[in-house]
Amino acid sequence: MKYKVSIVIPVYNVEKYIENAFNSIKNQTIGFNNLELIMVNDCSTDNSGKIIDRYAKEYDNCIAIHLKENSGAAGRPRNIAIENASSDYIMFLDPDDYYEKNACQTLYNEMLKKDKDIVFGGFIKKDGINISKHNYKWLNGETDIEKIDDNINILFLAPSLPSKIVKREFLIKKNITFLESVPGQDTVFIVEVLFNAKGIKVLKNKYIYTYVFRDDSITNNLTLKYFKGAMFSLKERYYLYKKYGKEEYFRIHCNNFLNFFFL
Repeated sequence: MKYKVSIVIPVYNVEKYIENAFNSIKNQTIGFNNLELIMVNDCSTDNSGKIIDRYAKEYDNCIAIHLKENSGAAGRPRNIAIENASSDYIMFLDPDDYYEKNACQTLYNEMLKKDKDIVFGGFIKKDGINISKHNYKWLNGETDIEKIDDNINILFLAPSLPSKIVKREFLIKKNITFLESVPGQDTVFIVEVLFNAKGIKVLKNKYIYTYVFRDDSITNNLTLKYFKGAMFSLKERYYLYKKYGKEEYFRIHCNNFLNFFFL
C-alpha cells in the first residue's frame, strides 16, 4: 500500500508519554490507514521498546526499529526512519508531544495544492497548566513563496519540527540529513531545508501540534554537555548562513534562537 505520509518518531525512555502521541496519530482525520508510522528506539531502558513492538505487531502500517547502541540524541533515529520511509512526504513527532486531529490532513492538502518542498503551521506549548499559542500572526510578507529570499522572515520562526511536512524526494536529492549525536540537530536541519527549498508555505493560525514541556527531557536538561552540543549546532547553523551568503542575518537568527531556547 502507498501511504500518504510517513511519520518519524525517535523513541527514548518515553513509556509515560508515547501512548498519547500514538493515539493522536491513530485519530488523524486523514485516516490512520493512510499513514506510515516509523518508530526508532534509541536503546531505551524502560518499556518504550516493548510498547512500540506491540504497535508494530498490531498494525501493519507501524514499524519498530531498535538501535544496537544509544546515539545520545534524536538525529540518528530520525535519519534511520527517513531511510526506511516509503511515502512521498515526511512528518515528525516527538513521543512526548501530540498532533491536533487534522494535522496531517491540513499539511498534506497544502502540499498537493502546489508543488512545494515544505509546508508548516503553528503550535501550542503546554507547560503544566500554562498554555501559549504560536500562530505566526506577526509574520510580515508573503507566506506562500518560491524560495526563502522572497521572505527572509520565515527563516527566523521557531524550528518546531513536528509542525512541518517535507517532501522526501527533496531531502534525498539535496542530501539533507540530521546531525547525529548532538542536541539542536532539528534547528540545523530546518535551516538547511529552508535555504534549499523551492516552494515554502507557512499556515498562519493553523495549529499542528502541542509541544509538551517536561523537565526530564533531553532538551530541558540543561547540563554542560547539552550546552556544548547546543553551541555546536549553533556553529553549524552559522556555517550554513555563510555557505548560502546570508551571514548578515545570523545575528537575528541567534536572537530568535535564544528566545525560543528559553521559551
